[in-house]
Amino acid sequence: MVKTFLLFPEEDDDILALDNPEVAKDMIKTAVKLRKIIRQRYDEIELFYDSENIKAFLQKISVLFDNEYLQKPTTQLKISLQKSTDWRRSVVQQHECSYVLWFLEKFEVKTVNNSSLAEMAERMLNQTTDKYLLLNLHQNIHINRQFLPIFKDSQHITGLPQFVHIEFVSDEKEFQLWWDIYQKTDGLCDFSLLNRQRFTRTHLVEQGKTVYKEISTRYYWYLDNLHKNHYEVFNAMGEHIGIANLQGQIDTSKKEKGRRITVN
Repeated sequence: MVKTFLLFPEEDDDILALDNPEVAKDMIKTAVKLRKIIRQRYDEIELFYDSENIKAFLQKISVLFDNEYLQKPTTQLKISLQKSTDWRRSVVQQHECSYVLWFLEKFEVKTVNNSSLAEMAERMLNQTTDKYLLLNLHQNIHINRQFLPIFKDSQHITGLPQFVHIEFVSDEKEFQLWWDIYQKTDGLCDFSLLNRQRFTRTHLVEQGKTVYKEISTRYYWYLDNLHKNHYEVFNAMGEHIGIANLQGQIDTSKKEKGRRITVN
């Protein structure tokens, strides 16, 4: 079972950074789309949300922007979450512990007690069978990593501190890519186009799949949309150089001469 947690921005600075109501509206629409995708796989994926997070987000954008303009998407969001689970009804995180998000790039930490991140971390530490994924809408938490490192500690509890790595996606396209690979590898593959230290997302689309650019090589990658068991790889000029398995190993013997994609 995959357990997904939905996260909206709720702090004042994060809300102000949305700039205009279109961004807020698009964020709500993304959440609704993700809920629809998850509902189609209800026996495999469970969606959790934070009622306080949703409430804070909606209240603050209604003050900042025209409430009437956002009324319809807000109503759609509330309807779409009706059969989801509010984790605050069955909290497992330990209030005597401290949970912090580790920003290695900035050498900073942020306390995340009483949040979805702390709840996810505690649930991940308490079991070994379920897979967890954060729906970090529009990359609300900005971090140049493939995961969010959460640090749990307490002065009087043995066995601590502990680190938890929370995987995340930012929208429905990233979720679909994550899900396609997860289904093939059962979550056991370390290679991912969602590794934000190695790949950047482009505006290009091939076979209905988003194309990602490898930062170091400038190669272009996308997941084969038919079999979903390999990646198509092209050089910086858009020329096909071969295919890669789901572990990211390129086989240049599978190069198709004359095949290319438009990269400019």
